[in-house]
Amino acid sequence: MAQRWSRRELASTSLPLLEAIRGQASALLIQLQMGALNENGPCFVGSDSNSTYLNPYSWNNEVNMIFIDEPNQVGFSYDILTNITLNLLGDEFAHTYEPTDFSKDGVPEQNTTFLVGTHGSQNSSHTANSTIHAAVAFWHFAQTWFEEFPAYKPHDEKISLFAESYGGKYGPAFTSYFIQQNELIANGTLTGPGLHYLHMDTLGIVNGTPLPPFISYPPPPPSLSPLASLHYSPFLPGCIDDLYQHAAYTEFTYNNTYSIQAINATEYARQTHELHRPGGLLSLIRTCQAAARALDPNEHGDVSAVIKLCQAAKDFGENLSMEPYSASRKYGAYDITHPAADAFPSNYWVGYLNRGWVQKALGVPVNHTSQSMGVNRAFEGTGDFMRGGLVEDIAYVLDRGVKVALMYGDRDWVLGSATGPTSQIGGETTSLHIPHSHAPSFRSAGYSPISLSPTHLHSAGQVRQHGNLSFSRVYQAGHMVPSYQPEASLAIFQRALFNRDIATGTVDLAAGGWNYSSEGPASTWRVLNDVLPAPEPVCYVLEPASCTEEVWGAVREGRAVVREWVVVGVEEEEGGGWGDGVQVPLVPERVDL
Repeated sequence: MAQRWSRRELASTSLPLLEAIRGQASALLIQLQMGALNENGPCFVGSDSNSTYLNPYSWNNEVNMIFIDEPNQVGFSYDILTNITLNLLGDEFAHTYEPTDFSKDGVPEQNTTFLVGTHGSQNSSHTANSTIHAAVAFWHFAQTWFEEFPAYKPHDEKISLFAESYGGKYGPAFTSYFIQQNELIANGTLTGPGLHYLHMDTLGIVNGTPLPPFISYPPPPPSLSPLASLHYSPFLPGCIDDLYQHAAYTEFTYNNTYSIQAINATEYARQTHELHRPGGLLSLIRTCQAAARALDPNEHGDVSAVIKLCQAAKDFGENLSMEPYSASRKYGAYDITHPAADAFPSNYWVGYLNRGWVQKALGVPVNHTSQSMGVNRAFEGTGDFMRGGLVEDIAYVLDRGVKVALMYGDRDWVLGSATGPTSQIGGETTSLHIPHSHAPSFRSAGYSPISLSPTHLHSAGQVRQHGNLSFSRVYQAGHMVPSYQPEASLAIFQRALFNRDIATGTVDLAAGGWNYSSEGPASTWRVLNDVLPAPEPVCYVLEPASCTEEVWGAVREGRAVVREWVVVGVEEEEGGGWGDGVQVPLVPERVDL
């Protein structure tokens, strides 16, 4: 399903077109609603999960945007309409949708944690099974879209794509595939009615990291209690390239600009050794990627030897760094300064998209899902997570004139951005390994402050840029940068799209952009951050990970008072210290700002 928003009060064809992709963790999930309603879209959802209000920093103030649910069976996309049940109290923390035949025993009774609805079939063979497979499907969608709706193709035919999270894989692969198809169209190899040459202009990657909500997580380690397992989700390696980024899990956990050490020195040393030793994680990743290049160069995803090697690397990585970080539940995956039960960004959009009147207005016959176990099984079945090749895709598109902007929040554990005292972390490391023709000049560029005002008195972060490639560290931002720092993310987005330098927005790069380099120090480690107060937890029952262990226990026992999917109080047990039947308030009256 695609949803389009045009810039307010402007003719659509006069503007560039942006296709927004949000990969929800592992493999492809080009997700419409999360970004559209919680980050950079036209509006946010109110705390009643039933109303919206305008986003003053919406990216569609400047461009036409299409948000897409892809691959099939995620979001509102579906193959075969199928009745399902959803038990939020399952043993493992994963939304498991069970296909159910309601014609036999009727529709079961619902309650707060047991829901019924309609989704896709959950059949893994009915969806994409790899990043490249999804790229092919996405290209066919784009061809159909511009054939059916030619009015929305910009006059200059420039199309840009911004991707987030697992979009660190989608974005490079999709853009690269579009350009390859363009070349086949241009040389006459690809012919036929209705073909559209799609001029790719800008690729943006926002915290291109793992976090697969639609992944089938393995059981939590025995060291975690059943309730603690709510916050154990192995954030499967799904960044641009784990060969360069997976070490960030360990490094950022111990060395970051917020002076937070989520593991002790002994555990840090153990993980570092296991990363770099012969036969360790990085060795396993290299073996996986070498086998993929040699045995499955066309990325069909059906070579068992490659699948086994890449799955082994993924499993090793999960056990090495995910469980130690998750065990204490003190730190959030999206934001190291927040607890695991993180109330920001809010989850109100989840309930909103499952309101009957919203679905009717959108014309969709299914419930919305942010997780698809069928899609996950398909991607796991090809070893997609560790296969690599994406830095080469970024180099390919850079050398063909596409601008590439990498935007990373420096509070995001699932791949922090800032440099450490001894090594680069996460996205920055990847940016320095992109093998494009101007790579030496990019590595030589220094970091400049990202200015948001004409007086240049306020810095929102630091950027290294040479020509069409930039890497931005955004201060005080977690995984979903536009939610945390809307003004900064909008400025970076606009400057990248409209050929301006990221640091100030005053240098025109439209002609001779490769002559520009940012100036400053080689590292941003000197810029340390304060830990700001974290928001109070808000247990949103449709997203159990938002709940503390204590409150989710009350939900399980039926003692939680729930309104609009939010736990607003808990009925204490007899003798619990509050008197019989006394309700303990948890959430004050909320006002949407």
